[in-house]
Amino acid sequence: MKFIKIFSFFAIFSLGISQNWSINIKAEINLWNSNNIATDYENFLGVNENALDSYDILDVPEPPTMPNNYISFYFYQPEGNENFSYYTQDIKESNQDLFNSTGKKWDAYVVSDAFGETSIEMVIDESFPNCYYKITVNEQEFFQTNQITINLNAFLPQLIEITIYDCQSLEVENIKIPQKFNFDVYPNPLNGNGKISYVLETNENVEINIYNILGNRKIVNQSVVNSKPGINYNNIDVKNLESGIYFIELKTQKMVETKKITILK
Repeated sequence: MKFIKIFSFFAIFSLGISQNWSINIKAEINLWNSNNIATDYENFLGVNENALDSYDILDVPEPPTMPNNYISFYFYQPEGNENFSYYTQDIKESNQDLFNSTGKKWDAYVVSDAFGETSIEMVIDESFPNCYYKITVNEQEFFQTNQITINLNAFLPQLIEITIYDCQSLEVENIKIPQKFNFDVYPNPLNGNGKISYVLETNENVEINIYNILGNRKIVNQSVVNSKPGINYNNIDVKNLESGIYFIELKTQKMVETKKITILK
């Protein structure tokens, strides 16, 4: 089944057309009865000038899950073919809908036989055009954030809505590649103090925030005024935080990036 997923993903890019792009969606959950993590990494949403918003040959059905210790992320298409409604890859038409504030929406679900904190990550590469995006879960909206954490109940699918909208242009000459922070945290796991590194194109005021595992409470906040272009290094103090998993956010006026960190004491 993995071969089917990977082959279809590369088939999209082999067309080499500027209006075509794809985003990799990764899901993982810490299994309550072990130290292992269940993952589902091979999921893709995107657009293609040869695709339809409804089911077509670029949409790949979701393979069956393992009977135990699994997590499954899939896109739901009720208008799919007669045998499938769940898809691991959902490619829609590349058209003018992407230019307006409504945009295009992908309805997805994540389900597991475990319960607890679940990470959903959108892996966005340089082929992605200058668009806005948001993730909606239980009416809570996360804008321009490529990683969120939710609480999942065992065997109960959770709706994840992903919307791409307000694209400035889909033409090659006007595509604006989003700035990459090249953001890193080390050591990770942390014990006491640590360091972050990031790259800026211009002088920027940078905000560094650390959130709890649910992503809904800011625990640490510090600002770095007028960080210089190029690579920057800043210390972070986590010695007052308890052991566990947290999220560290790097934020400027132009970009937001989040990474998962572990604190061990």
